[in-house]
Amino acid sequence: LFDAVTDGATIKNLTVASASALTVAPFIASASGNVTIEGVTVNANVESTASKMGAFIASISSAANVTLTNCVNNGAISAQGNVAGFIGHGDANLTAVFTNCVNNGTITSTIKTSSHVAGFIACLQHDNVALTLDVTFNSCANNGSIVGDTTKVEAAGFVTFVGGISSTTADIEFNNCLSAGPITCESTESNAKYSASGFL
Repeated sequence: LFDAVTDGATIKNLTVASASALTVAPFIASASGNVTIEGVTVNANVESTASKMGAFIASISSAANVTLTNCVNNGAISAQGNVAGFIGHGDANLTAVFTNCVNNGTITSTIKTSSHVAGFIACLQHDNVALTLDVTFNSCANNGSIVGDTTKVEAAGFVTFVGGISSTTADIEFNNCLSAGPITCESTESNAKYSASGFL
């Protein structure tokens, strides 16, 4: 729907739907700056070969302060890499507050190498720059199935991977949140490596 959303953007009371599966981000491909999203529901399904995919925001590549309130993903999101119900991948400083947000969609990563898959945020990482990450979840829930069909996968109900160089700092807070969806890691490869958790 939006290729890029930048500083000062506010999006409210919107439903995103599609009659057929999409191959691109259903809502926002890239976000930066101060962004407010309220009362948005994503009902579109995604079947993509993209390495960064989220039902709400596929990628954050510049510093962002994102507020999401009363937002729901009902779409089945399938891609090849870092895949999530809300934010697929971030490699820049991020402050995010989720309030009364829910993922009900099945989230799947299918690439046969390393991947991260989550109900809310798949991966926050930069290999060369120290990041400052501050993420808060208030009264949020993951009810969707989280599926990693890869040889090396980290899967979680909320956030899978936070990393990068050693000086990266991260503060992730959960308040009155629920992780209820099943988390599945599967592969036919003999060298498969898995990590799964309800929250982080």
